[in-house]
Amino acid sequence: MTAAGPRSVPSSRLSPRLFGYLGAENQIVLAIALAALINVLRQPVGPPEAVNRGLALGLIYALPALVGALGAWAGRRSLLAAASVACAVGSVLSFSGVTLLFLVPAVLFAIGAAAPRVRSSAPPGPATAPTTAARVRSALGGLVLAIVLAALMVGSGVSLLALTEARCWVGEENPSGVIVYRIVPDINGLSEGKGETSGCSSADLTVQGGVVAAFLGVAALGLAIRTATARRQDEPDDRPDPPRVTEAEVTT
Repeated sequence: MTAAGPRSVPSSRLSPRLFGYLGAENQIVLAIALAALINVLRQPVGPPEAVNRGLALGLIYALPALVGALGAWAGRRSLLAAASVACAVGSVLSFSGVTLLFLVPAVLFAIGAAAPRVRSSAPPGPATAPTTAARVRSALGGLVLAIVLAALMVGSGVSLLALTEARCWVGEENPSGVIVYRIVPDINGLSEGKGETSGCSSADLTVQGGVVAAFLGVAALGLAIRTATARRQDEPDDRPDPPRVTEAEVTT
């Protein structure tokens, strides 16, 4: 007769995933809050931008959360590291310091990426112990993947905020009391009539910037999904080993 005790998983096996999931949760909550805050604080005067700033930035900030969650689910250090870098870069976006809160998920992702691997309880053999060359190739591959993912995510945000345009506008109140805006080359020399308003903005978001940002973001997410779902066995350093299982057996 054989009695087997409960399966136990070392806490160190759970830590990388736990920190990864915590980082993703914090990042997505902060991204939603940032999107709402931007839309609330938007200037009430002037025509709307071609791309909704709050929604666009919210999606860009949510991207590292998705990549980090995929990294935690698959145990991929490279995805967690890329999410950490993207969050850290995004934390310095605002001069007011409100985006510094994104350093919290950046640290959580970094801890998950740097957590030590969990060794299997099985004795190493020719089929289970990777060679030094295989470890080096795996580490370099993970580093390159993290750099590419981080560059795509950061590039998505940079392209959105860099491909902007300056606009001048004049608002005229129609008979129903609604202000209708029209774009003008310049407001110098214009005199405002009754019920009119005018102004200029120096960095309005554009459709071109939104398209480029969306392309880079989708590319980053697609690469992260492909990496997380791949079950290659030749990358021992990028994924933790299977959890150790302890069983108490009594045979009579």
